[in-house]
Amino acid sequence: LVHFNRDDIKEFSADRELLKTYFTEDQVEELPEGDSIDLAALCDFAQDNVDLAAGCYDTVLHVLMNQEEKPFDIFIDEFNIFYKKSEYYHGDYDYDVINPIPYPIINLFKPILDAMALTIEDDGEKILSPQLMKKGAIVAATSLMHPVPKRANEYLLDNAKRSLAQHSKNLAVVEVPRLTKLEVDHMIANYECIGLGHLRLDEGKTVNDPNEME
Repeated sequence: LVHFNRDDIKEFSADRELLKTYFTEDQVEELPEGDSIDLAALCDFAQDNVDLAAGCYDTVLHVLMNQEEKPFDIFIDEFNIFYKKSEYYHGDYDYDVINPIPYPIINLFKPILDAMALTIEDDGEKILSPQLMKKGAIVAATSLMHPVPKRANEYLLDNAKRSLAQHSKNLAVVEVPRLTKLEVDHMIANYECIGLGHLRLDEGKTVNDPNEME
């Protein structure tokens, strides 16, 4: 957001009343002065004040998801890893640091999970209401590349299809089939031609060279 969308986000701002939703009174006093703060300035402030970065992130996401002037899209890969045991621990959540912090209460992931509004519960009656951005979309991809239980993946897809039936205007489910053996052979042959190790280390020079790619 800071580096690639600065010109877009600096057009939006957060007023003091909104900031009080995500910061304590003492924290609000530490923020830049003014009746409102533009989102670019708030992101810059977050980079220099890590202890307040979480509140800045929440504020920025709230403004972007509730504005109706510019499309705000979120893309998330491996979405299904949110449905396995969390790997984040902190003493503020569990004093003995035994129980992981659930993904839905981690502010970095909460807006994404609220927007998708999917569960892995085998309950056809439980359909959550997506909390989507007013202008824009969220694109979430899943795969079988991570240790997520097969049953969880199946329930996730089933509940997505049930949600589709109820929220057809807001959700689309697209199943991409696995690569065929022929497609895999072609990919491997291409890697052998250009050198997979070289491809990783040349900073894109190979794939941008028409002669190499032919």
